[in-house]
Amino acid sequence: MEDQQLLVRLADTAREADREEHQGVDPRWDELAAGSLSTAEVEALRTDSKRRLGANRTAELFDLFNPLGTEFQQRVRESIREQSRFAASATQRGERQEPTTATPPATPRLGWRRASGWLAAAAVVLVAGTLLLRERTSPTPLVEYTPTLAGAVVEQRGPADPGIATPYRFVTGNRFALTLRPATSVAKPVEVRTFLTHRGALRPWPVAAQVAASGAVSIAGRVPDEIPLPTGRSQLWVVVARTGELPRDGQLIEDLGGRHSSAEGPICEPLTPSVSICQVSVLFEE
Repeated sequence: MEDQQLLVRLADTAREADREEHQGVDPRWDELAAGSLSTAEVEALRTDSKRRLGANRTAELFDLFNPLGTEFQQRVRESIREQSRFAASATQRGERQEPTTATPPATPRLGWRRASGWLAAAAVVLVAGTLLLRERTSPTPLVEYTPTLAGAVVEQRGPADPGIATPYRFVTGNRFALTLRPATSVAKPVEVRTFLTHRGALRPWPVAAQVAASGAVSIAGRVPDEIPLPTGRSQLWVVVARTGELPRDGQLIEDLGGRHSSAEGPICEPLTPSVSICQVSVLFEE
């Protein structure tokens, strides 16, 4: 919602509450709030109000009903930017910060109208600042990854079942090269975890994953000396996330345990906005 809409809506709420308390108020106050009075009409309203209500009450009414000007809006925007800079700084330090609220000054003798004006201002800062704070501190989606697998023996022993993933077949001595390339270079470093499912059991897969500055991930070596694969069919999992945002192994095993792919080859998909999982089905024959 735009700043002006927030300001107008909150001020309207305060004015409406006051109208219920003071029926019969001069309609020119609403025209003043709408900005439709000329300079001469504003001065006439000021003079009439001072004569009927006194100088202090007139000042209070003008403080509330004057149109919300650019100077006030600029103060609100500056407060919002300050909260935004504070949130960005806290995020870089790895801290979790809660948004702060603006405290209106005490108004013991000014009545509901003026207190409403202060509360409206405080509410604008709180609402708009909180929205920007959440935007700054929420995880930015990880870029999309494209996987490729090379080194497998090209062989198929019959028609593939369309409902079952066709595994890549490896034999002893084959070179295994799995590469995950990001659509664009990552803005922040990423880290990797690898897992393997064999005969229904999901466990960590002890392989060395190389991560480039661009965020590209490479797992390469000879099967099975450098790339340990159990005999038979296995599902390989590679989890990529920004450093510090990778779930613990126990949580990952729980998340991956119920997944199954029917795709004919490696695929990558998001687990969360900041975590991507890539998987491929392989068959190892000694």
